[in-house]
Amino acid sequence: MLTIRSLLIILSFVLCLLIQGFNLKAQNGGQRIYEFLNTGISPYVESIGGEHIALRNIDAVNSLYNISSINKNYHNELSLAYIDYISNLNFGNISYAYRLTNKIMLSSSICYFDYGKFKGRDIYGNETSDFTANDFVFKLGASIYISKLLRFGLGIKPIFSKYENYSSNGIAADISLSYTSKDTSLMLSAQMKNMGIQLKPYYGSNREHLPFVGKIGMSYRFKQAPITTYLTYNNIQEFDLSYESELEEEKDNVVSNISKHLIVGADIEISKTISIRAGYNFKRRKELKIENRTSTVGLSWGFGLNFPKFKITYASAKYHLAGKTNYFGISTNLNNIGF
Repeated sequence: MLTIRSLLIILSFVLCLLIQGFNLKAQNGGQRIYEFLNTGISPYVESIGGEHIALRNIDAVNSLYNISSINKNYHNELSLAYIDYISNLNFGNISYAYRLTNKIMLSSSICYFDYGKFKGRDIYGNETSDFTANDFVFKLGASIYISKLLRFGLGIKPIFSKYENYSSNGIAADISLSYTSKDTSLMLSAQMKNMGIQLKPYYGSNREHLPFVGKIGMSYRFKQAPITTYLTYNNIQEFDLSYESELEEEKDNVVSNISKHLIVGADIEISKTISIRAGYNFKRRKELKIENRTSTVGLSWGFGLNFPKFKITYASAKYHLAGKTNYFGISTNLNNIGF
């Protein structure tokens, strides 16, 4: 059962999240910098719809989504992921978790976003030299046990970005809180993500805002079946996620707006070795589908293979008819291989 102390802490945190959200109200559609901070980079999380924060014991990449989800079971866990994104873009990350004390877990991650090589041209259209575009994010975090059931997480993210001769850097912070019931069946999480500042603008002296996001989420593992379900309410800081478009004749109603905040997913353990996963992202479906050919946009799926010394994860997410994104991950506990 949820103790009164834990309940008060969770409610206070959610209240702070709401207040902070109104102060850092996000905007849609390219009106903030460093949008790559919200790009999915975990095969597991993307297989169940993306954006979830009430995450179970999967791998150290969880720290990138919710630092407070990292518990003692992650000690000495190393995870690597590669993302074959749309249009041959390449993303990846490496994450590691370490137990410092019985009450403090540390984690570190490096993420890269490689957008490829481009042909440079001057204002007259004449070819110049080729150039590249890249983003990098480093994350250092700690998950601290407030009680046996409650954990607080803090992550600091230095950001580096370079497009041709234009470069920028900044720093962001993630704060989260996670509660796990005594029987571990229920997990509740709340998060404030990407609070920070642009330290060096790409051009001039005008600093832009970071893509702040507030989230609340839950997961439930059934006692009588090997199934874990996930539900997340994303973008808590802004109710109306609609945007002006010549293709959208009608403004979203209340029900449509609520649905665009929701992400659902499920993880089914077929055996101790094999798991299958699926998810649905309402916002992704609503904004990226084509009316005449809706296809499977918004749906994602994947599987996990658990071996004695390592785990393999795969996910496929459909963002648009133009193509799908493939996620590949491998993780191991270094204790299993003699480290």
